[in-house]
Amino acid sequence: MEHISYPGPIHDFLNRIEQTRSGKDPAPAPRILDCGAGGETPPLGLFFAHGFETQGIDISDEQITNAREFAKRHAMKLKIQKGDMRRIPFGDESFDYVYEYHSMCHLTKADNRIAIQEMMRVLKKGGLCFLGFMGIESWPILGRKVGDNEFRLMEGPQEVVHSAYADGEPDAYFTDWKVIQIEKITRWWKNWSTQLSMEDWMGWYDEERTQFTRAEWEGMYADRIARGNSTHIFYIVQKPE
Repeated sequence: MEHISYPGPIHDFLNRIEQTRSGKDPAPAPRILDCGAGGETPPLGLFFAHGFETQGIDISDEQITNAREFAKRHAMKLKIQKGDMRRIPFGDESFDYVYEYHSMCHLTKADNRIAIQEMMRVLKKGGLCFLGFMGIESWPILGRKVGDNEFRLMEGPQEVVHSAYADGEPDAYFTDWKVIQIEKITRWWKNWSTQLSMEDWMGWYDEERTQFTRAEWEGMYADRIARGNSTHIFYIVQKPE
């Protein structure tokens, strides 16, 4: 059987859920929603394998196709459909658990607030929600800076948003929730960065996609090993009973 590698933070969320469900009747199967569920290895697969009833939404047709191909290949009924987490297409209190993984970083900070309110709406009372925010320490963050640590760039005809957060900044979204856990994780790209040539580095540069000049980008090459990282701040929160 093919080994499927799911992200560590998603395993942590599953473990937290299993702790809260210890001793409970396993029937009916708990319902979980993934907001931003597309991709080649959708994390919903992990929950399906543990007996959850899974639902997912994604705004990208291409990513939905990738996820459905994964589900077909592994005989999983993941139920992924087109949908926007700012307008979740499900009724109030429809799910026991809700999460997103590396999707809200592509929303503006104002839209993140809307998405979190929608997650609360569709989550049952006492249910857990897992979500994360890109840390401002992530380097480099591509895009032209607009507003408060929001960056925008064009990828083909589509504008892509990167929103970055300082420690504690997302707390303002959770005044109506019970915060269960906050974890900050940094992944350093040292091995990959060491092997990256100047030619490849400069191949990334596009004047229309970044706030850096060409000379600034070239000068940043020397910092790639020491600074290159992806930092995220993950929250597990609970909707009040």
